[in-house]
Amino acid sequence: MKSIQNNLNKLLTPDICFLFAVFDNQLRLVGGCIRDFLQHKSIHDYDLATPLLPEQTIKVLEKNNIRYYATGIKHGTITAVINKKNYEITTLRTDVQTDGRHADVTFITNYQQDATRRDFTINALYMDNNGNLSDFFNGLTDLKNKQVKFIGMPEKRIEEDFLRILRYFRFIAYMGAKKPDKSALTACHKLKSGLKKISIERIRDEFLKILTAPFASETLFLMQQLTVLDEILPSYNLCLFHKFIHIYPRASALERLAILINGTIMPDWKWSRIQKKELQLLLSDIQIPHSQKQAQYLLWKTGRKNFLFHLYKNRILKPFSLKKFNQLLYLKKPVFPVSGVDLYQKGFNGKEIQQKLCLAEKLWVQKNFPPKKSLVIKYVLEYNKK
Repeated sequence: MKSIQNNLNKLLTPDICFLFAVFDNQLRLVGGCIRDFLQHKSIHDYDLATPLLPEQTIKVLEKNNIRYYATGIKHGTITAVINKKNYEITTLRTDVQTDGRHADVTFITNYQQDATRRDFTINALYMDNNGNLSDFFNGLTDLKNKQVKFIGMPEKRIEEDFLRILRYFRFIAYMGAKKPDKSALTACHKLKSGLKKISIERIRDEFLKILTAPFASETLFLMQQLTVLDEILPSYNLCLFHKFIHIYPRASALERLAILINGTIMPDWKWSRIQKKELQLLLSDIQIPHSQKQAQYLLWKTGRKNFLFHLYKNRILKPFSLKKFNQLLYLKKPVFPVSGVDLYQKGFNGKEIQQKLCLAEKLWVQKNFPPKKSLVIKYVLEYNKK
């Protein structure tokens, strides 16, 4: 506990201390920020709980000229914005009715009662302005022992929100729990079909978090054993995924997903336009040529990020020598030295500039990517005289 007190400034930032002050300490930090702090991880999101009603929370924020969003007011959540950072402040509550996706809540004033509606013991930790922890369900012990345990009966908690199945595996994937709770695993297997009731966006976001976790491979194998993974993906290759992240641990979530599904057709996970474009390139069957010139051309066309992905993928699917792999790994991306302005200065105009730019690019590739602008323009001018 002493080490916690010594490092409190990492959690109780000036913004958080300001909120505690304006709310007259009728506020506590809760959930993930405390969990991450105790695990010495970076804190990205701050959630706070208060016995004040949403309308009272708004009055406090307005009185202190704090900008806010009331988009979650139905469920008691007001998002305060301080120094361009969001802080979610939620009124203590208890569930009245749930349907596996949504919950009707009633507001309360008791922190322990509020804790009973949370999913896992490690997420039911509260901290006041002095760094005092409230731990109602032995969450600290579970965190220390790397145990992910539901609060109460796992089946009941999952039936309240079926996304908790994926949240359970996500925390296992991040913590590396060696002995998962048997009752939780049984409940996840039994109720896995409930995931079909959850919006595809929520499924997508949770699953991508699992893919980037430190123990993603082990967790996916566990999800396969429990047939939970089959509820999410139509087809997958876990062996390929395991090999890939072993040799390329820096791979992004989309890169890991592309390897996992290995070219199969994905369900519509409502990707953004940019994500769709990236996935199409990742799922394409690009062969890495052994010729340095051809490899440089591919590197230039696809960009280093996608080139590296396909290089590592080829390393697994179609092995080539380590020497050749390293040569390609450290290959420098050639930079096309000519612009439309350069051609304009040489007397080309209008549509002719674009035509000659394409010609310059073609000749640049044929001549093995000469770096000098003057040389490439020379090739264009000589070609133009023919």
